[in-house]
Amino acid sequence: MRSDLRSKIGQELPLPRRIFAQMLRELRGCVPGSPAARDFIAWLTEAGYVGLLPSSLSRYYSGKDVPSEAFAQAFYGVVRTAAGERPLPCLLSELLDLRNSAEGADGRRNAGLDLRNRALEAEFSAAPAVDAEEVTPLPVPVDQLLARGGAEECESTRAVVMLSADGNLRDALIVLEGAAYQFSIDGVASMIENLYALDAIELAENLAKLFSRARSIKETVALSQVLRGEFAAVSDLLLRAITA
Repeated sequence: MRSDLRSKIGQELPLPRRIFAQMLRELRGCVPGSPAARDFIAWLTEAGYVGLLPSSLSRYYSGKDVPSEAFAQAFYGVVRTAAGERPLPCLLSELLDLRNSAEGADGRRNAGLDLRNRALEAEFSAAPAVDAEEVTPLPVPVDQLLARGGAEECESTRAVVMLSADGNLRDALIVLEGAAYQFSIDGVASMIENLYALDAIELAENLAKLFSRARSIKETVALSQVLRGEFAAVSDLLLRAITA
């Protein structure tokens, strides 16, 4: 195995960082001849990206660090040239979207994200506990939502609604945060649709807020467009989050 790929991707890392690191590895594998790290760095230098160390390259491949956008662009260009006619596993725009998502999930690079999430969690935790006997019956039985979205999205919708109904808002936030990071745009849209059907509008809006903080601008705009017709308020919330 090439020396710069010896480090494995840490499974404890946030999912967006693991996905981005894996994509870097897959692109690296498209370069014929298995060049050494120093050769690859020399190509990057020729492409205008200077000062890279082998240790830094290894940390990018393992997900320990998230590189700059300039690196991602230079890296993709070098791979594209070296690969020749070989098909690549992604487009440059897709690689940049993955990088942005990875950076959004990196607490060291985006401490503000962590602070905002903690503030939101504190707000939820400060809410008074609700007696289960006093909970207003849900307008639509949760079991009827299984036809909307995939199994994981439906299970997360079920969990977050029931946790909220039981007054366990802290764990409800954790479920929403996981959905914001892991689910596809359509999956998040189906969760928002289901939450609205259950009159859990505040949960739907918080899912949208968490999504805008965890994902790239391109993904946030795409979700806004999906929701534009029936859920204009959430769509506008997403667009406002981009410019905030």
